Amino acid sequence: MMDRIGVVVPVPDRNEETARKCVDHLETTQDFPHEIILIEERGPSFSFGKSMNRGIREAKGDLIVGMDSDCFPQEGAIEKLVEFAQRFPQVGYFGVRLRTGRLKSLGWIYSNNPLHSLRMAYHTRAPRFYLKKAIRYGLFYSDIIGVNRFVPGMIGQATSFYMIRRECWDDLGGFDESFRCSYSDVDLCYRILLSEKWHITTCPHVLADHIGHATRGSGEECWTNFNGKDLYDRKWPHGRILEVVEASKRGKFVIPEEG
Repeated sequence: MMDRIGVVVPVPDRNEETARKCVDHLETTQDFPHEIILIEERGPSFSFGKSMNRGIREAKGDLIVGMDSDCFPQEGAIEKLVEFAQRFPQVGYFGVRLRTGRLKSLGWIYSNNPLHSLRMAYHTRAPRFYLKKAIRYGLFYSDIIGVNRFVPGMIGQATSFYMIRRECWDDLGGFDESFRCSYSDVDLCYRILLSEKWHITTCPHVLADHIGHATRGSGEECWTNFNGKDLYDRKWPHGRILEVVEASKRGKFVIPEEG
């Protein structure tokens, strides 16, 4: 039996009721041995990356689950992620299928128009995968307004609920703590895809419900003022993102046939 899994949960503001519900949900739905590490950082000093790095340092073992405190994974999600990790030793980051209301999301692809997104889905060898999942699960989230936006594709996974290998986290130097509230997950996924060693995968048979940033509460000002968009645009100009796309096309984003 593998050692227990550390589950790191940043709690960014004073909406503690949702965080308590999250912890209770984990305790009742996850049979795999785990410890829950709550990282409370509030106000303008909050940094998602800093909270995650601190929690991962405190966690024990090679595999760590990270999640938002307003995310509720399906029963047995941790065990399923561990199974994926055992099947794909080259993968450092394991995303899941997220559901926000009636919308579902598997990942992102760089795009500025719908036709381009379809071409990128084709080049990343995703169309059959997406068609099958769309029929089985329904719609995927799409956002095609503006140049630096994302639509369904295979170059990234959100950190609402995921698993990461400690060795991968070590090799990359952890999350970029300059991103306060947003884009730290995007930045991490890009760096993994551009790394020499590590890959990303999505775990479509692992589902987590994300209830719409309920924990922001009184910390909404933090998310507005420190959303990371300006830093993201400086760090990841169009040319560098195209390098990420090329890495995905070379197979750095692993698309599993079955869960």
